[in-house]
Amino acid sequence: MNKILRFSYADHHLIWLPQQKLGYFRIPKAANSSIRFQLAKTFQLTGKKGQRPNQDKFWAEQDETQAVNLTHEEFFERTDRDDAWLFTFVRHPVTRLYSCWNNKIIENTTLARAFKKMGVELGMDFPSFVQKVYDAPDEKADIHVRSQASILTCEGRLLPHFVGRVECMEADWDHVRFETSIRGVGLGPLRHVNARQKDGFDPTDSIPAPTLKLIRERYEQDFKLFYPRELTKDE
Repeated sequence: MNKILRFSYADHHLIWLPQQKLGYFRIPKAANSSIRFQLAKTFQLTGKKGQRPNQDKFWAEQDETQAVNLTHEEFFERTDRDDAWLFTFVRHPVTRLYSCWNNKIIENTTLARAFKKMGVELGMDFPSFVQKVYDAPDEKADIHVRSQASILTCEGRLLPHFVGRVECMEADWDHVRFETSIRGVGLGPLRHVNARQKDGFDPTDSIPAPTLKLIRERYEQDFKLFYPRELTKDE
């Protein structure tokens, strides 16, 4: 059977580089494109038919001795995962969701099938979009709005060894470079790809309180795991 026809991108969260024993859990709308471009550049990976590193197909069609997309279960079944080092980057749930809405619902002229199944419509306002996201459980949500906790945990266990934050990208990427360097991997500085958010922009300044409440409830586990201080702020 053709590999691509039976390949489900939505649940293949881990980019595994077997020769380096290095794994990256991709989180859409959390510097994902920048990181994937840097990994492709570092390991001299090229795509077929003009595919780019920010596309899932780019990684799905790599030689599996170089890179492979894995589900949680597939990673644990591998015999080459000893001494693996896994990392990821997360983003504040409010700014991540706002970025997704602005990019996928406002800027785009076509709507992904998964969003259509959620009842999302192009051009809908942010509070209406948040309500649709709130109503959709992770297993039925478009990958861009799934909770980060659902991507990074398995049976209650956080899988990455290091979780960087977009809000302190430069310092946390330096830590990734340090950890990988002692494992013989030379990652370069991160080039920002598809960066849309203006410096200092905080969407919470203009989001209605009821909408912020929905976001906090929908992404409760993200806040608990990655942004616990935000839970004590006044709504």
